[in-house]
Amino acid sequence: MDVPDKEATMRILSLVLVLSTFAAGCIQKGDEFRDALPHSDDLTVRVPQDGSSEAGAHAYALIGQRAVLYQATRDISRAINGGVYILLSVLEDIVSYPPATVTADQATWGPHTPALSPLTWRMIVNKVGESDYTFSLDARPKNGDDTTWVAILSGDSHLVAGTRLSSGTLIAHCDEAHALDEYEFRCTGQVTADWDVTGSPRTVVVAFRGWTDGGVFSTPIDADYSYLENDDLSGEFAFGASADLDDDGSLPESIVVTSRWDASGAGRGDASASSGDIPVAIGSVTVTECWDSSFGRSFYTDSADLAPTEGDPAACVFADAEVPEGE
Repeated sequence: MDVPDKEATMRILSLVLVLSTFAAGCIQKGDEFRDALPHSDDLTVRVPQDGSSEAGAHAYALIGQRAVLYQATRDISRAINGGVYILLSVLEDIVSYPPATVTADQATWGPHTPALSPLTWRMIVNKVGESDYTFSLDARPKNGDDTTWVAILSGDSHLVAGTRLSSGTLIAHCDEAHALDEYEFRCTGQVTADWDVTGSPRTVVVAFRGWTDGGVFSTPIDADYSYLENDDLSGEFAFGASADLDDDGSLPESIVVTSRWDASGAGRGDASASSGDIPVAIGSVTVTECWDSSFGRSFYTDSADLAPTEGDPAACVFADAEVPEGE
């Protein structure tokens, strides 16, 4: 997601160290404004796990070995959670201190310029309805004026009265941040996250558009993921992207992976790849893999003979495939 590198993040976090100086003499109010912001738990993807780590293991698993699509789902979720944690921990740390100013309809943290930072920061949360809020984490050049503020993160939320339960949208403005300071913000594109934790199931939907991180992912990508979690911790995770599977610089393939699991952790993954280097005559390649409550493979098959079919489809906790159409 839209996160500067770790150095930039630490410079942002240094803002936290001085915000406490605003506490003396300011109105001790702000809980509702804090609660209106998304929390890291709200956007966390929780995939069942047994505590072991086998990332990248079993390129072609056998019956009983760690299921490949389960491991891919877990690896993707961990990568997403890492980005979400860094991103939202900035907001959470900033608003853990009393706001610099607060009224009935607005709370503001900052502005402040951390030591050695080329930027000045502020955080504003506005109450725009009985239970509705907007928020923005802004930055400007150190010597800029009020006309030079740029929203780095912004969004809106709906808060269930008397709780921390919310729904809303968070937008990471990578292009604008990069234009403000390309050294502080290496990423480009935009990331939009929609969350709803006001009931069951809990849902998170995220879209990356024209996104790069200025490093490993230097070519703009479009990608989407959605996550659904029920009260019994059964759930569903879907991920789709356009990427070059052959890594040969040719046309990208359209990839979709959907994983579902029950309360025990047993689940099914279905994957589809099309376009790019996949011959038109084939159309698409599909893969189905199921796993037991210990995440060991119980069934596998694919449409292109990438690996032998194994196990019994009756072992799948979900009988039918669920793969959205690739774009």
